[in-house]
Amino acid sequence: MGLPLLCNQVSSAQDLNKKLNLSLKNVVNLAIAQSTSMKYVQNRNVNYYWRYQNFRTGFRPQLILNGDLPDYNHTTEPITQPDGSVEFRQVSNIQMFANVALSQSIPLTGTYIYAASSVYRIEDFYNNNIEFSGTPISIGFVQPVFAYNSMKWSKRTEPLIYEESMKEFLESIEEISLRAAQYFFRYLRIQTNFNLAQSNLKNSNDNLKIAETRRELGTISENDFSRIRLSVINAQKALNKARMDLKNADFELKTYIQLEPEQEIELEMPLDIFLFKIDMDKALAEALENRKETPEYERRLIEADRQLTWAKRNSGLSATLRGSYGMSNASST
Repeated sequence: MGLPLLCNQVSSAQDLNKKLNLSLKNVVNLAIAQSTSMKYVQNRNVNYYWRYQNFRTGFRPQLILNGDLPDYNHTTEPITQPDGSVEFRQVSNIQMFANVALSQSIPLTGTYIYAASSVYRIEDFYNNNIEFSGTPISIGFVQPVFAYNSMKWSKRTEPLIYEESMKEFLESIEEISLRAAQYFFRYLRIQTNFNLAQSNLKNSNDNLKIAETRRELGTISENDFSRIRLSVINAQKALNKARMDLKNADFELKTYIQLEPEQEIELEMPLDIFLFKIDMDKALAEALENRKETPEYERRLIEADRQLTWAKRNSGLSATLRGSYGMSNASST
């Protein structure tokens, strides 16, 4: 039975308040589809996905546009005169600024290069003129020298972190499936014990009725009759315990696969289970390829080298080389 069909069956059964028959595959599919554990795993995987996408975006060309909205200024300010005296003059103007820049990071060397263009405009209402100042084009770079290159190390560790998260996601799905199977077989075992306890109590009551008849006929001793009555009491106690265990198992299973507590369920005994042989070499190869510990171990080695490099770079001589070239001009109207 497919998962969508199973979910429809669950919904229909809950609406009609009918007993729902669940196989092992049904329980595992429900756990993967709607358990809280699966939702947590999915959210964690989405977080790692966007972390990796954000990391990749940081190494792509960045186009940045920034500026100041028109700023109207009307005030009285102290103005220094050519002879050194200070006079208060009224100032009334509007100032605007805009800048656009295209930048690119180079992880191998830790270099940051950019090209930018900017313009500044001021309109003076008292002098009735407009002035412009701008840089049509400017290019530059920033190059750390003997410094710790965080971009280079992130380029090596972040892909491993993402690979590790993807493999951990698959492992978590298998763990959820295993947990659902454990709940299934625990419920099935307790359900079987409950049915046996019911049968034992019925048999004990039947034996007690026979013993009461034999007692009336005087063909049974008081010791044997008391022993049969004790077996009925013990069978009743065993049934009460089995009923409590069944309620607990029922609650745990329904909570894990997100079924309503009122929903009656009946588990189907899996009869198509078979044994199979596992090739040791293939199992080892699959483990090395799919286990999250493989990229995790590689990442930890890289991080150890990174921490060592960071300690060396931060304790020695470091400098930053900056360079820029551009053209600027100003005009007034």
